Amino acid sequence: MATVDLVMPKMGESIMEATILKWHKNPGDAVQMDETVLEIATDKVDSEVPSTAAGVLEEILFNVNDVVPIGTVIARIKTGAAESQQTNNPPAPQALQPVESNATETVSSQPQYQSQQAATQATNQQPQSANTNRFYSPLVLNIAAQESISMSELENILGTGAEGRVSKKDILQYVSDKRAGKTKDTGTTIQQPAERKPDMVIPMNKVEQKAASEQNNQLGSYTGNVEIIEMDRMRKLIADHMVRSKHTSPHVTSFTEADVT
Repeated sequence: MATVDLVMPKMGESIMEATILKWHKNPGDAVQMDETVLEIATDKVDSEVPSTAAGVLEEILFNVNDVVPIGTVIARIKTGAAESQQTNNPPAPQALQPVESNATETVSSQPQYQSQQAATQATNQQPQSANTNRFYSPLVLNIAAQESISMSELENILGTGAEGRVSKKDILQYVSDKRAGKTKDTGTTIQQPAERKPDMVIPMNKVEQKAASEQNNQLGSYTGNVEIIEMDRMRKLIADHMVRSKHTSPHVTSFTEADVT
């Protein structure tokens, strides 16, 4: 039995974490390929996470309302891929007669040559499937594959995008400099990213604590049955942005009087 890790998917270039809204499956439940396992929410969109394999949900690593970084393992699925692969494997073909040895060598050399070609193509397309923590957009990876730019060269390019990401302009500039012979042997560029001032961020827990304290103060003024409905993630984000706007943007009202008589 093989175990497949279900990771938190990347929903966008600027999305670094997501909140678990609901689990559709419990440990021990059978899941099919591409079947919805859970629902997640980000700052921009709510989405469903499908299963990447068919099997049984073995373990859930996070609970509802937990904020999980992108790329973190959130569940494990136990599959029978290993056993089925061994069962479905056909028996090895028997060796041909010595009379047909020349034909056997000719036929067997073709699959070996094709496998070598497939390995060479996979090596050339390494920038698209390399395991790296730095995010590259599909457009950047496509340009890198067309221009035969290796992953080590991509890692050394200083990006001017958000959080130092490589943009289309950066990789096109690198390609033009490379053709003109302006790049160094290490593949680095001399371009420096623009300095960005840190934004004022108000933690979400402070907003929640303030809202909770105000609710507790208001509960004493109500009589009878009181039902408190917790805000969903979208409304919490709206409240957080409104408080941040109050602290960062000046709210000024100006009056100007004019005598037009």
